[in-house]
Order: sequence, then C-alpha cells, then structure tokens
Amino acid sequence: MILVCDIDGTFWQHFDRNFEIYKKNVAAAKRWREAGHQLILATGRGILSMRRSFSDAPEYADFLITDNGSFTTDLSSGKLIDEIVFEPRQIGKITAFARDLFPERLMLISYHGYLQEYRHPLAAIGKIRAWLRDGELAENLYKRLEQEFGSGTLQLHVERNALPSSLPWVSSDYKSFVNITPKESGKEQALKRLIKLAKLKGDVYALGDDLNDLGMIQYFEGYAMRDSHPRLLERTRPERLVENPAELIDRLLEEQQK
Repeated sequence: MILVCDIDGTFWQHFDRNFEIYKKNVAAAKRWREAGHQLILATGRGILSMRRSFSDAPEYADFLITDNGSFTTDLSSGKLIDEIVFEPRQIGKITAFARDLFPERLMLISYHGYLQEYRHPLAAIGKIRAWLRDGELAENLYKRLEQEFGSGTLQLHVERNALPSSLPWVSSDYKSFVNITPKESGKEQALKRLIKLAKLKGDVYALGDDLNDLGMIQYFEGYAMRDSHPRLLERTRPERLVENPAELIDRLLEEQQK
C-alpha cells in the first residue's frame, strides 16, 4: 500500500507547538514502512523549507512532493526525480501582471526553485507566491489571474490568514498569499507521474486538509482531516474523516490483518 500525506494541517498541525502529535505521526509512519508499505509526503512548501523544518523526513518517508507538485525528490538518495517548471517568459508575464494590479505595492513576490550544489536556486522556478496583506486581495488576484491566463492554464491556490513567512524580507503584515504553479503541476498529477517513474505498486491512499489536496483525494482512495476546509469536507464521506495520519495508518494496518 502507498499513503500520500499532506504536511501542514495534516502530518504537522499548527497548534502542535511541542510536536507531540507530529511525533505520534512519525512513529506511525515508521510502523507503516516496517510493514512493507510506502509513504509519500506532498506539500505546498518548497524544498528548502522542508529541509529546514522537517530534516528528519528521510527517516519515515520514501518520496517528497513539494511546491504543490512542481518537484519530486527520492528521499533515499536525496535526488530530484521529477520537475515541472515555468518557462522564463511565463514568469515575467505573470509577475508583471500581478504587480500591475496593485500599484500601491500591497504585494510581494517570492520564487521557489530547486536548489542543488551545481545549480542556482532560481534556475528552475516551480512556484510563484504572491504575498498580500489580506484575504480579499488574494481572492481578487486569484480571479484576475484566471481571467487573464485562462482557466486550466495555471494551478492556483489561495491561503488566507497564513502562518507568518519564514522569508526574512516578507513582513508579518502580509497575511495571505496565492500560490501559482504550472498547469502540469498539482499534487494529483505529480503522484501519477511518480507512480510511473518509480514503478510503485499497490493501492494508493491520500490524506489532506485543504483545497490543494482535493485532486489527489478525489482521484485516489481519499481521506480528509476532521478540521479540513469546508469544501473538502463536503466531498469526503464521514467515515473517511480522521483526526491525524496516525489514526489512518493504524486503521489501514488493522484492516490489512483481517
């Protein structure tokens, strides 16, 4: 079996300041792998953020999907095995359009690239993040990007009242953001490619809590956190709601033994 798990709000929960729930999930993940199954972490975070905050991921996970599906890393080797990135001219068009919408400079732009020793961190851009001061501005940017570039041309995800950025140059006044990734990205698409690339076998189960998890939850055997985004809860059957990944892992392992 293969379990694909979101990070923020799922494998790690924002209120878990002492990492007690996280440690419980890590212990369950190790039991999962000891039973011969595989764990894939899928997040909107960038690879550098994951290395900084979850450096222990190779101890309990097999693969890591970052930037909402733009990059996939084999954690056993640390090597990048799949990437979906913007063409340079796309970056210029998108950022210029976004900045022109807010001449009062209520927005900051950050780029996420895959960093390797031989590669400049901005050489491969898989995600553009537009930071804004409030959720209404973020929703407005989301709609205008769809209108300008066409529905389905980009993958877009809005986060209102986000955690403060770890980037030192992003002020804490910027409380919301829009993630912009190439149309071929997305967690669901990255998972499909990974399954073919790594020749993974077995039933695939997916767990998440936000709208960027919706595609993989709908396509694979999907579960959601009990405190998920309302739209995710609407599309998930009550018996497929869990408190944390550890609960789901124990349930699946128990069902396997029956």
